[in-house]
Amino acid sequence: MEKFVQFALCDSGGLLLDLPAQVLSEREFYNALRAFQGTNVVGSEFGVFDRPDGIEVARQYSFNATFSAADEAVSVVKLIFEKVFEISFNDELVVSLS
Repeated sequence: MEKFVQFALCDSGGLLLDLPAQVLSEREFYNALRAFQGTNVVGSEFGVFDRPDGIEVARQYSFNATFSAADEAVSVVKLIFEKVFEISFNDELVVSLS
């Protein structure tokens, strides 16, 4: 089973967590709602547009947070794997940058 957590580099130099609900099973989605309570990870719904300044074609729910330090991001990755995906950190973890 492959699971992933993705981050984008912010203009401010921080890391932006983007965990779209579409990649989560129903169980993982509800795990995420519980796991992120009391953290700075926020779930929100927003529009998906056909092009910049275009028309809205869909709605998307995503969990997002911005981190200024890598150790904060690593803590959330650990939380996601253990509480959302229910995968032990004894399993193989591969990190790739692109």
